[in-house]
Amino acid sequence: MLGFLLIGAVVVVRVSFGALVYFFLATAAMIVFAIMRRRFEFSVIKWAPVIIPLAEVLLLFSGIGHAGHIVGSASATITALLVLGDEKPKQALINRLGLHSAKDRKKVRSVFFTYGQVDKLEKLELGASYITFKGNKIFFTVKIRTGERVLMEIDSATVEETYMRQNTSKNPVHYPSLRDLFLPPKKMRTIGKPLLRDYFLVIRTKEDEWTFFEEPTVLMDLQEEIERRRGLPPPTS
Repeated sequence: MLGFLLIGAVVVVRVSFGALVYFFLATAAMIVFAIMRRRFEFSVIKWAPVIIPLAEVLLLFSGIGHAGHIVGSASATITALLVLGDEKPKQALINRLGLHSAKDRKKVRSVFFTYGQVDKLEKLELGASYITFKGNKIFFTVKIRTGERVLMEIDSATVEETYMRQNTSKNPVHYPSLRDLFLPPKKMRTIGKPLLRDYFLVIRTKEDEWTFFEEPTVLMDLQEEIERRRGLPPPTS
């Protein structure tokens, strides 16, 4: 509901204000939409890049506003499309596991993944992954060289150990991308810092070691959930 309210707010602002004010307010509303997207049903995210330009066309044909408003609607639509592009792989995992509610969507976390043990972040060939839980199993996606995403699973009963690792590495210079004009940079918290503390979550089974990289709070939540499903007390920080 909140997602549709934000989209509706963009349309209301479009009707109520001039082109310049509409541009700034619509951009702000869509940034909030992007930040809060994990709380929304996928149908909201899917329809956002349709509703905004459709409303703009209908309003222009009705004589409400002028061509200057198109800039604000275009900016809002691009942001909505970027959000949709980010959420599609996550939704594919949700659909495959039969998880459809907004509550289930919130449980799917975006992480980076690699096989084996890790010493430094710059040595990694990190792949974007999505991880969640169903029953006593851990499910996550791995993108292979063909571009296809393969669904992996780990039975919590086979997990022998989970632990966090911390390493220090140099922070590469952040070069703004076109995406940064519409969505907050993914590395906003680390921009300008000369050194980074990299945190990794390692899941060890008898056969393999699986390493995930993200913000420490995300990794700690995942570790706590894994330990809970193993029937163990939460790990001590």
